[in-house]
Amino acid sequence: MYITSEENVVFWHKFGNRGAANFCLNAGYMNHYPDFLIHTIFGNIILIETKGNHLLNQDNQEKDKLGTRWASMVGNQYKYFRVSETINTQGYYTFDSIKNVIKNL
Repeated sequence: MYITSEENVVFWHKFGNRGAANFCLNAGYMNHYPDFLIHTIFGNIILIETKGNHLLNQDNQEKDKLGTRWASMVGNQYKYFRVSETINTQGYYTFDSIKNVIKNL
């Protein structure tokens, strides 16, 4: 609900299940399927990967590195964020903290 009510969001999309027809970041050794794409009025494209607190593990850390690397290589208007339920550890945002980031992009 928050994303749809944010004034600077032009559109957003929830990616479907994994598979050949879905958006994927690929590093050769792994595929990463982010959860959401958000496009803002300022031309930013934001990928968001959401994780429950119980899913913060090594495999997901590798996916996060891939997402961060992707964003750094494709251009300044592309962003990648990792969001957990309540844990705000290095590289992760909570739902409450990501709201302000999206609002300013």
